[in-house]
Amino acid sequence: MMPNGEQAAQGETAAASDTTRLPEPPRSGPALPGGPSLAKPGDGGTGTSGPPTTLPLPPPAEPTAAPASGPPPI
Repeated sequence: MMPNGEQAAQGETAAASDTTRLPEPPRSGPALPGGPSLAKPGDGGTGTSGPPTTLPLPPPAEPTAAPASGPPPI
């Protein structure tokens, strides 16, 4: 029982560290306004796939690509 509780706590900390590491870099410099904006599209459009790499690069392109992906390719 003891090891189970410890493992659960470790898993939670690891997940929190990963999520905290992402907003850390943007908060450091002029990316302050981009930090919250990136978190929004990343939360809905990406997070499990490789798209996260495109988030920090083109923040405004992320939200535009999301709606374009929904409707049929015109």
